[in-house]
Formats: sequence, structure tokens, C-alpha cells
Amino acid sequence: MIDSKTALQVQLQNEPVSLDPAVAEDGVSLRVLANLMDGLYCFDGAGDLQPCLAEGVEISEDRRKYTFTLRPQARWSDGLPVTAGEFVAGFRRSLDPKHSGKLAAMLDPIRGAREFRTGKGEWDQVGVRVEGDKLVIELVEPVSYFLQLLTLPGAYPARAEGWQEKGPFTGPYKLMHRVPEQHIFLDINDACWRREVLGQRPMRPVIFRVVSDESTGLALFETGRLDILTRVPSLDLERAKKLGTYREDPFYATYYLGIHAREGKPDAATRRRWNALILREPIVQALGTGERPTLTWIPPGLEGHVPYRSQAVAAPAATSGQARVKVEAGFDSNSRNRQVLEIVQKQLAAGGVDLQLSPMDWKSYVKRLTSDPPTIYRMGWLAPIRDPIPYLEVFTRGGANNATGWSNDRYETLVKEIRVLPSGDARSRKIREAQEILEREVPVIPLYHYVQTHLLSKRVTSFRVNPFGVIRFEEIGVDGEKDPLTAVRPAPPR
Repeated sequence: MIDSKTALQVQLQNEPVSLDPAVAEDGVSLRVLANLMDGLYCFDGAGDLQPCLAEGVEISEDRRKYTFTLRPQARWSDGLPVTAGEFVAGFRRSLDPKHSGKLAAMLDPIRGAREFRTGKGEWDQVGVRVEGDKLVIELVEPVSYFLQLLTLPGAYPARAEGWQEKGPFTGPYKLMHRVPEQHIFLDINDACWRREVLGQRPMRPVIFRVVSDESTGLALFETGRLDILTRVPSLDLERAKKLGTYREDPFYATYYLGIHAREGKPDAATRRRWNALILREPIVQALGTGERPTLTWIPPGLEGHVPYRSQAVAAPAATSGQARVKVEAGFDSNSRNRQVLEIVQKQLAAGGVDLQLSPMDWKSYVKRLTSDPPTIYRMGWLAPIRDPIPYLEVFTRGGANNATGWSNDRYETLVKEIRVLPSGDARSRKIREAQEILEREVPVIPLYHYVQTHLLSKRVTSFRVNPFGVIRFEEIGVDGEKDPLTAVRPAPPR
């Protein structure tokens, strides 16, 4: 059992939906997996792309063929070497239609992946194979962000026995013990290639404590049972700042309301009216934790972001004699989401819309969105790579994350064109046009772009979190350990 006195104790805001790389989809699951598993590439604590189990790569002149050489030090936590064949097995498992992982579609640039994933093709037509001791991946057409896709869980290697929660693992940590809805214990993986290649930097075991209620999290922090609070309570922010070091960091993430437009109902005009009724600035002011109000979808730091323009025009009020309508709004239950939805509820009420709030626990809520979404549903979207394409693909026809039921032919065409264009003016223009379609059709009502907030105990002396929300715990210094790259500094005054 891990000693809680020496381990780093970290809040998890929700129970992970799944730690199986083939089906993991939510940000919480990905944050845990990023410390358990290394793939060919990974993002470091600054959000920069780094080779992990790939020692080198040769890219063909037409940029459609990638040949990877694995690190000779690449080993599983049980000491066995990681092989190119295990990467092939990992891709096959993630693309297998029976797993239905929502992020699997992001691997569609690989030749034959889409057809196999949708049950319309055979595995031997997929462009992933072993040549000698090297891994070869072939693409349908070149995409500039392909190496970033190899950071996704769907690109992790897999053993012949499939995924086992107790491992083995390829990352800096290994899972030792888990009690659902309570805690996850990670211990140091001494077989990880990083220990041999990067040196024996001091590391601590990690205890994730599943705490969705913000007040409970703050109480645990105050009594020393949490060292890193990953959701700082907005209603008690000033007191929280006195208890530890408060941090604000960039986050490629958007808080939004989706609208399930069943057969075009509510229609676009109604959706536009609801969008106009919701004022963003009062919401972020009420939260008080640095979020940035937005009327557009893509967050700062990604190509195509449009800066916020203040909602200067008064929202439309209900007219005399106008019939009031009742609309269900679903959300995963915690104090922050309830606070936001209650503000939205009051704003829509002024326009004749009676919002009926339906809170659910996180796992049940995610399941409902795939089967019977409420008319309005709360969700956050986090960019898994440093490119806007995952943001735009959310609302493509038949997309695994498109709970709105909305589609648009011109939007589909634009997304296909954006996928293959390199960054630059031509691509940015198409991204802006795609966003303008979302603004006009309103399948989504973006409310704000997140800012990551953390509260650190005095034990934490080195810290950083990347814009994807991942803390790489091998970079964290505890009890006097310091690193100049990650030395703890408080948030600048706002």
C-alpha cells in the first residue's frame, strides 16, 4: 500500500469513464492514462510534442509513409520489451468496431482505418504493419498534425492479453490499487525508459482522490489530505487562496451548451434566439476564476481562434402573449455546473423559456448523451492535440461526439479541406468560415473558454500543467525538490 505521507495526493474531479486506452474518451481518463502509458509520442508538461517510445522516424517524400524506430530501452513495467507488433495490436484493438471508442475516429488519416473502424473493411487493408523491427504507418493523404495523433490512447501499444487494469504499463507510473468513486493509487514504474534515458529524477507515488464536490475538495486540502486541488471553488476563492499557492494556467478547452436538434427542432431561428438570451459576462463574473467569455468555439492558442466581442446588444425579452416553452437541460452534477445552469435558467426565463434542470452523476450523464440527449446539455470540449481539427470534427455528420444531431453539407466540405491543408492563411480562412456556420446555425452555444486553476499545498515546490490539462507527475517536486522549469509561482494578479 502506498504511504499517504510520502505520496502526492491529487484531486480527480470525476471518476474516469474508462482507463482502457481503446475506449477512454473523457479528460479525466486521459489525464490518468498520460501517466500510465507512453506511446510513440507524448506532450510534455509545457504542451510541446516529444518523442517517447519512438527513437526516430523516417517520413517519405510525399509524407504518406512513416517508419518508426523504437527505443531499445522501451519496456513494459514487467520488464518485457515493447515491440513494433504490439503497436500494431494497439491500433487494431482501438479501431475494432466492437470497442466503439469515441476518439478512434481521429485515427482516420491512416489508410483503411475508417473502413475497418466502421465495419466496412478488413484489417489487412489498414496501413499499419511491421517491417523488420520497425513500425510502418501509411496515410490516406498527408496531414500536418499526424505525429500529434500518436499521443492519443488509441495509438498506445497493446499486449496479446489485451488491456488489464493492473498492467503492465509503459509510462512513468503503474496502477497499484483502485477503489471506484474513491481513489486510484499509482506507484513509480522503475522499468520505464525515462528512468534510464532521462536519469533517476526524484519521483513520488500518486494518490488520486475522486472528489467532485468543490467544498469537500477544499476541506480535504485544508486538512492535508490533498496536495493538489484541481477544481478551486469559485464561491470560496479568497479563502482558498490563503490556504495554498493559487495557479491559473492556459487550457485548450471550451465550456458549452449543446442543443439536440431532433429533426431540425428546435429550428435554427429558435436556437439563435436562445443563444442571444444567454449573456456570457455575468456567468464568468459569477465564477470569478479567470474563465474567458466567448461567442465562438475554438479556444485561444489554436489556429482559427476568434477573440471575444462583447455582447453589447440587449438580449431579446419575451413579448406580450408569447407562449412560454419548457426545455430540459441536462448536466453532470457539481456546484460549478449548477451555478452556471441556474444563471442560464434565469436568463432564458426572461425570454419565455422555462429551463428544467436535470443533474446526473458523470458516468450516467455521459451514457445518456450517447442514447437520449436532453434538448440542452452541458459539456466541455478539450483539445487532445494542438490543432483545431478535433474541435471542428465534433459537429461532423455521424461524429461520435456529436450529440446534437445537427449536420451541414458546407461544414462537412470545409472540415475535409481543413484536415489536409497546412497551417496558414488558406487554412485559417476555411476555419473561420466553418466557425461562422456554427455561429449562424447554433448547434452549440459556447459560454466560456476554461482557465485551469490549481491550489497547491506547501509540499509542492515544482509544478506545471500543460494546455491539455495533463500534469506529468514525474515533473512535480515535493518536500523541497525543485526544478527551475517547474518551480511553483502563484498566478499573476488579474
